[in-house]
Amino acid sequence: MRRWVEHEPSGPVMQHNADATESCCGPAARRARCTQMLVLCALVAAGPAYAAENDDAWFEALIDPETASAREGETEPGAPPPTDDASPGDEAAQTLPTIAVEPLDEEAPAAAPHREAARPRIEEIVVTARKRAESLQDVPLSVTALSGRDLVDTGHADLTGIADTTPNVEMESISPGITFTYIRGIGTRRFDPGVDQSVATFVDGVYRGRPYSIAADLLDVERVEVLKGPQGTLYGKNTIGGAISITTAPPTDFWTGRLDYEYGVSSVSGDHLDNYSLIASGPLMTDTLGLNLALSRRQRDGYQAVLDDDPPDGQVRTDVAGGSEDAWNGKAKLTWSPLDSTTVRFAGSINRSDGPPPVFAPNDYGNPDARLMLQSPLIPRPEFTGDPRVAVSNEDPLHTRIRIATASTVIEWLGESTSLTSVTGYERSGYSERSDTDGSGLDALGHTVDERAAQITQELRWTIDWDRVQLMLGGFYGEDQIERSEGFDLGRDSIIALLNAGQAAFIDFTTDLDSYSLAVFGQANWDITTRLALTLGLRFSSDEKRLHLRSENDAILPPAVFGLVIEEYDIATQRRWNSVDPLASLSYQIADDVMVYATYSTGYKSGGFQWAAFSESAARRLFDPERVANHEIGAKTTWLDRRLQLNASLFRMDYEDLQVVTFDGGSIVPVSIAQNAAESTVQGAELEATALIGDDWAVDLSYAYLDAVYDDYLQDPDDPETQRAGNRLARSPEHTWSAALRYSSSLGPGLLSARLGYSWKGEYFWEPDNNSPPRDEIEPALGLWDASVQYRQGPFTISVWGQNLTDETYRALVLDIGPTNLVGQPNVIYDAYAAPRTMGLRIAYEWSE
Repeated sequence: MRRWVEHEPSGPVMQHNADATESCCGPAARRARCTQMLVLCALVAAGPAYAAENDDAWFEALIDPETASAREGETEPGAPPPTDDASPGDEAAQTLPTIAVEPLDEEAPAAAPHREAARPRIEEIVVTARKRAESLQDVPLSVTALSGRDLVDTGHADLTGIADTTPNVEMESISPGITFTYIRGIGTRRFDPGVDQSVATFVDGVYRGRPYSIAADLLDVERVEVLKGPQGTLYGKNTIGGAISITTAPPTDFWTGRLDYEYGVSSVSGDHLDNYSLIASGPLMTDTLGLNLALSRRQRDGYQAVLDDDPPDGQVRTDVAGGSEDAWNGKAKLTWSPLDSTTVRFAGSINRSDGPPPVFAPNDYGNPDARLMLQSPLIPRPEFTGDPRVAVSNEDPLHTRIRIATASTVIEWLGESTSLTSVTGYERSGYSERSDTDGSGLDALGHTVDERAAQITQELRWTIDWDRVQLMLGGFYGEDQIERSEGFDLGRDSIIALLNAGQAAFIDFTTDLDSYSLAVFGQANWDITTRLALTLGLRFSSDEKRLHLRSENDAILPPAVFGLVIEEYDIATQRRWNSVDPLASLSYQIADDVMVYATYSTGYKSGGFQWAAFSESAARRLFDPERVANHEIGAKTTWLDRRLQLNASLFRMDYEDLQVVTFDGGSIVPVSIAQNAAESTVQGAELEATALIGDDWAVDLSYAYLDAVYDDYLQDPDDPETQRAGNRLARSPEHTWSAALRYSSSLGPGLLSARLGYSWKGEYFWEPDNNSPPRDEIEPALGLWDASVQYRQGPFTISVWGQNLTDETYRALVLDIGPTNLVGQPNVIYDAYAAPRTMGLRIAYEWSE
């Protein structure tokens, strides 16, 4: 791993290496790479243990030259050690427990006065991934933890920033309510009620079901944990691809506060950011009642101009811009401890977000014959802007509006060796959108969404802690009620008008969904010896969906005629799915700072129904649950007196009935189709490392290899040419890596800290057909630089940050409506672009009692 850090720091060099790797991507090559990573994983685990027995001076010299130089003067092996260097506290200092939360005893022996002050060590990270506080290095799971404050200080306004440093995690947002999240190649491309999310999000232990409900900013977020693979025996709501657990800050023991103001600009003229936040926290009654309040406002002008008509006649609209935002967010948390053994936490939040819908730019991939979505074959194709920062829309108005209100109550009772926890969550949300789907000045296709949702969840957990066994039993109930209206304006310039006597038509699809989830789960951890531990878990899940689906239209032609194109229907259906999923994990502590583990688990995601079905038969076509068997081995290690931390994992996930979403471009109206791929295999490796260099510098490194392919997937059951076996899964780059250099030191009366980061990911495909036929469906390799500098003196902090420093233009989403339309003409694809270079200045003032 050192080689690419030292000799290949730039994106182009890594691109060259990735291209070379692509030329050797057969099954034998993949098996060879996995074998190599297995050997590397073993070396990671064995290295510290070997160093404990042998003087690993060569590695110490690499990380800490000063210490290595001092070692040159030590006596030869076998000679009596110098007595003036011995200290009663030396040995104890080397065997301190990993988690040290209690202060040292004042009467403990002091270190010898001649010894140097303790050198910096890697900060301990405490996580709750297994529903109890423990060191990240003691958790036999693939989990990455990030500080919410660090994400904000580096310029990230939302959760998408975690993808920059977390191996095998992809997150992109194209509007306030649409964020695509993929972990190890598994994610969900749809946001309607018909399909569950593959990656679940929890806030303070409460499941957030609707994908736009996590659109709130990182206000007062203490920690974000990313768990990879199926999570079922510890979390109430089942999740198959992974989980993102967000923990907000609790009330403090004394009154504190923080006021932030941030101003930023991007490389696009006229794009400005104005962000404010205020946090106040403290006790209302000492040791009994505490309060935390937080409020924020985010505003951005936008970085994608929108013309009111096609070039050359179009003028820039002043009422909408792609990438703009106006959001309010308020949070409150009340902690009450009526008894020493009982704690009650009440939390509530309100979020209001206004912005544009997804703004897409048509892309004809060099084919002048490519047609817009639903464009009539009798109308010439309009001219495109040719500028990724300029789009066209004649729809008025264009908007996305999100309203969310949440409330939760967590009650914890602690006994001598047992505890009871109740987690109750409630959420009401609304989402509305108006967009121009054809992306032009034509009157072809407009899209309207209006959704209202309510969710209630209840989770109970009982834990027992015996001498060598820890047991947790739990139950979960969740209920969702969603009413969603999906409207399509089929204008006079659309192909539908030809079938409707030249007139426009409006189609409305209404979904009423009642969804019920019930689960019982348990997990037991047995410390077989002081070093060997066995974990066993089991989960039973039952999911039921009751649907009422309606399709209506105002076509001029009678239903008997227009129904041949778009059918009206009013149906009710329901389905229940059950699953039993086990977990078995074995961990072994090779040395005090070296742990290896092996895990087997299964997971499942419930089935669902089609979105905006244009016929009754399609509306009744439900798809089956997907299931996965997950195998993982890993090592978590700490070297050189906690100055180097290196974690590694190898994984393989075998999917059955993987749910895949594509567009059927051959129908009269391109519609999203969800279906089950027969089999898919996802395997790979991940490395994460942190090293302290000297007293002021630190380096963070991560690398991921991902081999995600379809083993058997016939996309069109009637066309054997659409067999996708061997194709890579969408949004699954084979190689990703990141590196960051951090600096922190006193400067004058204050503290200066800085960070320079670089993240790189290889090319990937947007669709299961892997760009066949060619239509610009390959996203090129991408490298992004970011940087931040912060100076803190007393209560004031000033910081500057920059994202995408080299101003790369890249796509956050590609909408593919199929290679050809109904009459065999090639279709365009639609591109949504990510934010340009953005830089900001933040000033903060903190106070406390």
